[in-house]
Amino acid sequence: MGVEGQKKWAQSKVKLAGEGPALESCLTALASSGLGKLFVYSPAPFDLQPFIQNHPQIHLESLSDPLQPMEADLVLAVNCQASLRRRINRDLRTRKKPGLFAWPAASGFAIWVGLHGKGGCPCLECFEVLNPKAFNNGTPSVLRMLGQAAASEALLYLLQGQSPLENKVWITSLEAGVSIHHEVFPTYKCPAQLEYEGASVTP
Repeated sequence: MGVEGQKKWAQSKVKLAGEGPALESCLTALASSGLGKLFVYSPAPFDLQPFIQNHPQIHLESLSDPLQPMEADLVLAVNCQASLRRRINRDLRTRKKPGLFAWPAASGFAIWVGLHGKGGCPCLECFEVLNPKAFNNGTPSVLRMLGQAAASEALLYLLQGQSPLENKVWITSLEAGVSIHHEVFPTYKCPAQLEYEGASVTP
């Protein structure tokens, strides 16, 4: 990483949305890395003060809405409820902004990075509509690992400006001890694209 890499992190702005152990674990890792600014949103009560006290050098701020207009180098959504995850996905598509999504899957977790450079598909909902069983609640221990893994991938993207997970869902099964990359392709069934085209979409 070196000095130049640390400077990149110090100049970075990240928006983080999520809840529970995944959010806490991800936030701890990101704040400890020395990021310049972290904006945090959680639909559940979340006390940011301990993080502010432990990392006074970082600008940490709570958001009242995850879609609050502000520029960020990367948006992370970790273990978000489906409706929030989709809101964030559609907002990033529209604004052509990069996003990293991480959620529990099977006995492990999954991570997907979308750069949304063309403002359309493939997006997270292309994968979601064809793989609805690839999402679950996860245990606290899995959620903590998920948060750490998401933070690691986010920091890598901030250093390099790209990700090996672009348009690929990385699924890790802790029970089976396997890890796979599942490429995401555009689909005409994508709810985000259908809504953009004015079609009526059932949640």
